Amino acid sequence: MKISSLFLVLSLSLSFVLFGCSKESDSDSGSGIYTFINIEGASVFGIGTTSSSSSLRMTVNEGVLLVIDADGEVSVVNDEAVVSSIDAVTDGVIVTLDDGSIYYLNVDGTQNLVETSGDFVGENSEGNIFFSDASIYSPEDDEVTELNTTLENVSVEMMSGNFAVITDGEISQVFDTVTAERENVDRCNGPGIAALSTTMVLVNDCGDDPLMDMSDGGSRSDIAESNPRPEHINPNFYEVDDGAIFLSQSCPVEGLDYTVCHVAPNGTVTNLVTEASSPGSGSDYFIGNETHFVVRELDKVWFGERGTDAKNVILDDYNMTSISLSESIVYYLGEDGQGNAVSGMYNIETEENEALLYEGGVITDITPIN
Repeated sequence: MKISSLFLVLSLSLSFVLFGCSKESDSDSGSGIYTFINIEGASVFGIGTTSSSSSLRMTVNEGVLLVIDADGEVSVVNDEAVVSSIDAVTDGVIVTLDDGSIYYLNVDGTQNLVETSGDFVGENSEGNIFFSDASIYSPEDDEVTELNTTLENVSVEMMSGNFAVITDGEISQVFDTVTAERENVDRCNGPGIAALSTTMVLVNDCGDDPLMDMSDGGSRSDIAESNPRPEHINPNFYEVDDGAIFLSQSCPVEGLDYTVCHVAPNGTVTNLVTEASSPGSGSDYFIGNETHFVVRELDKVWFGERGTDAKNVILDDYNMTSISLSESIVYYLGEDGQGNAVSGMYNIETEENEALLYEGGVITDITPIN
């Protein structure tokens, strides 16, 4: 058999093993109950309210999908669909409505209704989007497939990088969504995972060896004794090219304060910011990219830069509720002491702080695309 033919056979076999049988989406581009406008070229989406008044009363519509341009101007995408959540994916967003229907919106104008009954979990490096019911959506093909596994009633609990935690309620596995390799792990502390590279993953399943090498049959090893082992994997981390960055009480500092540290693929832990933080509630209080990270505390927002052990306060003396980051722009939402909405965008490079321009209502969530 020629090498090219063998490669084709192996590629087709791997695709079948990973995704199993597929089912075509009934929707073409732009189909579905709702039509979304103003999405072409958008880089930041949001959720908010609109209001209208008559001689008798004022009507407030909640869950309205919005887009925000580079100047902070806010436009309505659709004021009929009631949006419950938006999640960023490559060049677009997954929009979940309060009736359970899910749409994929791309900044090239594509909008598809996704046939899944699950919740959004994550996206891998190949652009495949995974949902909690183990369905997988390919935006390129507008096709939904099902994860191939012998586990019954399997669900996808979380994702980090190309890795996912899948379970049937009794058995849990770390699953490589690209190679289809999977390894059993204990059902303890979630389990939680944090991708450190395309092959190394930090696993929190109460074991003594948290480092797992998926290229070596899931072999486990411990973090060096000179570094404390991160005890808690939770929403307080994000992946970078050389590992993952954590806002944790297990960074190598004295006490149990929340500080920021980096974990490399070999398990080396390095402090980034050693001054204590008091993170706010919710799941969006620690975000970042390759060079900067942003922390939302109860009454302030600050950013740090890798290589500089310092907290740079953007905004304080407000009740902060949400933050997001797009390149060097920090978007924030909150309220003042009298309950008035506060929303703005801060440029880390220029140190300019500008208000978001939206007179139609209140912005309640902001999500930049990946």
